[in-house]
Parts: sequence; C-alpha cells; structure tokens
Amino acid sequence: FQKLGFEPEPPQLPLTAIIFPDKELFRHYCDRDQMKWSEDLSGYYSIKSNRIAVLERDAPHPSPSPAEQTILTSAPDASRNTTQANDFVRVSALTRTTLTHEACHQIGFNCGVHSRTAHGPQWLVEGLALYLESDAARTRSEQQNSVTDCINHERLLWFHEQYLPRYQPGDLAGIIASDDHFSRQSLDAYSLAWAFTCFLCSNDQKELRQNFAKYVRLTARQPGPGAGTAEQRLELFRSLVGDPVLLETQFLRFMQAPELSTPAAD
Repeated sequence: FQKLGFEPEPPQLPLTAIIFPDKELFRHYCDRDQMKWSEDLSGYYSIKSNRIAVLERDAPHPSPSPAEQTILTSAPDASRNTTQANDFVRVSALTRTTLTHEACHQIGFNCGVHSRTAHGPQWLVEGLALYLESDAARTRSEQQNSVTDCINHERLLWFHEQYLPRYQPGDLAGIIASDDHFSRQSLDAYSLAWAFTCFLCSNDQKELRQNFAKYVRLTARQPGPGAGTAEQRLELFRSLVGDPVLLETQFLRFMQAPELSTPAAD
C-alpha cells in the first residue's frame, strides 16, 4: 500500500485469520458470525469482528480437530513465529490466494487505506485486493509496478474471454458510480475492478497514479456511512482522477498490451 502512495497507518488491533479444516465448521462459524453462507464461499473478512475466516478446501494434510484449528495472528508489536509461517506454507494454493485477498481487505481497513465506518466504492475495495493478490505487486521494490506484476490470471482470463465480448461503452463509469454491477454480474464486476485498478496502478503516467492515490486517500476520509449518490461518486472521481469516458479508451487500450492480451498459463 505504501509503495502505491496510499500512506497506510500502523494497525491498532491484532490482525487475526482463522483457517477451518472442514466445511461444517466453517458453515457453523459463518452462521454465528451472521455471514451468509454458500457452497462457493471460500472465505471472508468481517469488519465487525476484524477477523478473516477461510475454508481449507484442499487440505494437503489430515484435517486437525476443531481445537487444533490453525489461527494466524499478527499483532502490531509482534512478528510471525516459525510455526505460523510453516502453517501458511502447508495450506493449499487456493487457500493462500483467498487468505492473501482477504488480508488485503483486513490490512486496508485497519491501516486507513479504507474507512471502517464509511462504505467506500466496492470496485475500489475489491480492485485493490485483487491487484495485490499478485506476489510481485506486493513485493517488488520498485516504486512503479510493471504490467506483468499485476496479473491476476483468473480475472484476466474472464475479462478477455467472457466479459470483453459483451463490454458496453459506459461500463467503466457505471462501476464507478454504483456497486449494483457486483450483484447483477459479479464475475464481470470483479474482473473489471481488477483490470481498471491494474491500469491505474501500473500505467506509465505518473500523474495519473498520483491522482489515483489521492482519490483512495479521500474516499477513506469521507464521513460515512455511504459512498454517495451515483453523481457524487462520479464527480469525486472526475475531480481527482479524470473523466471515466476519456479514461475508458486508455484503459481498454492498456488491456490490449501484449502482456495482457493473451492470458498466460500459471
């Protein structure tokens, strides 16, 4: 987050993640946590409890008893111990991806990148988490990430093969103005959120990247709850980042770059 210019603050609360070894335990926890459970739910971050809950779908080792659930805790004044690091390595690749995504939410909401009281634009919250799922996007030391650093293969594949043939002019402005796209066409919305965030964070226009960082900081400081009306959301974006209509052309051209136009295999 700091490399992207978002000025994160030190977390004031412990950052905890719970990995559940089987579906029934996870479902029971979701019910207790008032989280709507579904068969395809792999994990979530709860602002209310400030915890991450993740289901280990493909456990590479025998499932532990409920009392032996893996709990990873990162307190502001404590570093991870060897056992915690080894536990993280042992989980499946899918679980690691889910943990990384939800941890980006958790850290963002605890370090001032997002507001814990105001409801920020969903495309921004999800887009940043999807962008930072990439190890290179999080760990490369350079100030500006390359295009290949931000690749999320699953979202890239969906964007090009499923969404782009149906893409309509104005879709970009629509997702900035409203979160409705996530409830109507969630896979399209997540792919667009990732792709547009990748464009804003990895393009070669320094001023655009800086303006996006200003936009992120301002959305975190808005009094809540609520991200504003559709017109208010659009006006805020226009005033700090640019006109979505003009940026849409640049964005779609960016997504046709050789590094992004043909999804690479993992």
